[in-house]
Amino acid sequence: MPNEQLEVVKTATEVIGSIIEAAGDSPKVKEAGNELGQTVLTITKALNNCLLPIAAFNYGFDKARKYFTEDFVEDVAKKTKDIPPENLQEPKVSIAGPVIQSLAFAHEEDVLREMYLELLKASMDNRTSSGAHPAFVEIIKQLSPEEANLVKQLLALNTPAIELRLVNPRTQAWSLLLTNIFDHHDSQTGKPIVNPRLPSIVSNLNRLGLIGIYFDSPLENADLYDWAEKRPEYIAAVSVHKDLKVEIIKGFLRPTPFGEQFAKVVLA
Repeated sequence: MPNEQLEVVKTATEVIGSIIEAAGDSPKVKEAGNELGQTVLTITKALNNCLLPIAAFNYGFDKARKYFTEDFVEDVAKKTKDIPPENLQEPKVSIAGPVIQSLAFAHEEDVLREMYLELLKASMDNRTSSGAHPAFVEIIKQLSPEEANLVKQLLALNTPAIELRLVNPRTQAWSLLLTNIFDHHDSQTGKPIVNPRLPSIVSNLNRLGLIGIYFDSPLENADLYDWAEKRPEYIAAVSVHKDLKVEIIKGFLRPTPFGEQFAKVVLA
C-alpha cells in the first residue's frame, strides 16, 4: 500500500477512536430509541473526508460509497453504544484500517459485515482490545457467507464427526470415501441437511487455524454418534458400494485456542 494510503488509513483510524471517545462523554449517546446521539452526528461530519476515501474512493464503486455514507456510522454507533466512555479507546491501525477496507467489499453480506463490526468494536474497547488479533481480518476475508454461518456452531464445543471408508473384506485395504461429516441438521425439524461442501468447509476452517480435525480416537460418550448411521451420506454409500464394507470412523472437531479467541471476539 502506498505511503499516502497508509496515511489515510492512520488518519481514519484516529478519527474513529477520537470521535467516538469524545462523543461518549455526551449524555446524548445513551439516549434510548432510534436516537443515536452525538456519536452519529459527529462521525458523519468526518466520514466523507476520512473514512470514505479508504473504502469507497480507492475502490470506486457506488454500493460501497452508499454503505459508508448511509449505514456505516449507524452500525458503528450501535456496536459501541454500550461501551462505557472510560473504556473507549483509539483502535489499532492494523485492525481498523483493514476492517474498513474489507467492509467495502463485504458490507452486503450480513454475517461477514457483523464479524467485521464486532472486531472493530473489540478494538475500541480497552477491556477486549488485547484479544482483537490483526489476523482476524484476513480470516474473515477468507470465509464465504456459508462458512461464516457454520463457524459459530463449530467453534462452540467439541463436535462429533465421522469419516466413511470403503474396506475390501478380503484384503482389509481401505480407501477414503468421505470425511469431515458432522450432524448438520435443520434446527427446527431435526432433519439432516446434506451439503456436499461441508467437508471442504471444515478443511478450510482447519487451514485457517480455527479448528483441529481428529480421527485417531472418538469422543468418550458413544451416544454422541447415534446420528452417524442415520446420515444420508452413510445410507447412500452403503447402497452404492454393496460389494465393499462402508466403515464409520469416529472422531471429532475441536476449536483451537486461536479459534476460541476468534469466537470470543468476532462471534459475540
